[in-house]
Amino acid sequence: MMPTTKHFAPLLLCSTVLALSLTACQQTPDCAEAVSTATDLGNRGQLANFEQSEFDEVCQSEYMAAWEQARDAFCDPETAFDRAMAGSAQPPACERPAYLRNHQLGANLHALRDEKKTIEDDLARGEADSTAPQQLQTWRMRLRVLEREVSELETLARMRGLMAPAELPPEVRDAPQSQ
Repeated sequence: MMPTTKHFAPLLLCSTVLALSLTACQQTPDCAEAVSTATDLGNRGQLANFEQSEFDEVCQSEYMAAWEQARDAFCDPETAFDRAMAGSAQPPACERPAYLRNHQLGANLHALRDEKKTIEDDLARGEADSTAPQQLQTWRMRLRVLEREVSELETLARMRGLMAPAELPPEVRDAPQSQ
């Protein structure tokens, strides 16, 4: 028996809707690579760089959301000081004032400690190989200045909670340690 027009129209409509749905599913771009790239950039403190020639335009919102989430975790102001003390440069994507302040303090302290170490080494060598007394005196004077500056920056870092106290007060030091 031939299908009647009455039964054929809904069947044709269902077939058309199904075909269009399958076509739409096939045309939805996979944004996984864009999200992965954005996450990697954010995890390194790098700026977002959505390239429309590289990724489908519909992936841009997912890309930016992934980048912002990764960047926010990476650019936590609590990590800035330690990164700078380890010699890491200021990441371009970390622009919040608290991050910049903590990073700058760590970078300054790192540079002064490096200079202090270099001068201590120069002084030790200079005293052993009979370097001119004027040069030794210059190094000693600079070393005193550096010791004071390092101490001041360490105090500031401790006040901000970025470094542990140099010495614990007796009431804390003598208190029983909880497990």
